[in-house]
Amino acid sequence: MDHIETADYLVRMLDHDNKDELREVQKLRYDYLLRDFDENKNDSDGLDDDGYDAFSESLIAVEKKTGRIVGTYRVATDETLRGGVFKCEEEFDISSLRKDPGGIVEAGRAVIHRDYRGGVVFSLLWRGVITYARDLGLRYVIGTCSLHGTDPDVFVNCTSYLNQYHLSDRFAVRAAHDAFEYGTMQGLSAAEAGLPGLLKAYLKIGAKVSHNGFIDYDFNCCDVMIILDRENMNERFLRRFAG
Repeated sequence: MDHIETADYLVRMLDHDNKDELREVQKLRYDYLLRDFDENKNDSDGLDDDGYDAFSESLIAVEKKTGRIVGTYRVATDETLRGGVFKCEEEFDISSLRKDPGGIVEAGRAVIHRDYRGGVVFSLLWRGVITYARDLGLRYVIGTCSLHGTDPDVFVNCTSYLNQYHLSDRFAVRAAHDAFEYGTMQGLSAAEAGLPGLLKAYLKIGAKVSHNGFIDYDFNCCDVMIILDRENMNERFLRRFAG
């Protein structure tokens, strides 16, 4: 994809041949993603390297004034994976989605530096993800959204709201193991649901969710699968959100 540029930020593809740039991204993910979910995490190298960077590409948001990478999304396709599986397939059975000829981009490892979480960086990165999928002619963007902690009862309002209003009616994606079922409370408003900001943004863009969730004990979270159909997305909201 071509770059996306504003007065303050540049969104472009990571140069994986630039080892310093890749290290900066892995450091950002470690500091502001992994440690956000586990503040006691203390790996000696302070990097998030799960092996998938070799089979993925990454979008990065660079602050033009400082040259600092302040946000990133990792993206993968069947082509980049070279016969491998998507990261989310470690948690969810997406066989029904794989049968659709539309094609898939997995967007994951989303992280924004804590000082830049006002919404602009996320929206620019998400526009980059959509542009990436569009350029490749791939219809679906998938990923996971994590809720802090491993007790699903804490999120019963949130998951009840998802269960009532936002289940994917096209794909019955379910957790492959370590599953939890959504709540069944009826009539909750979005405010009562207590949706995390990132999940709320995905839903406003038009994303649907899996039919249950996955408990990630290693990452200390409960994951919900996100499925966005580019043919049914709210592009007006995306443009407005991007400012």
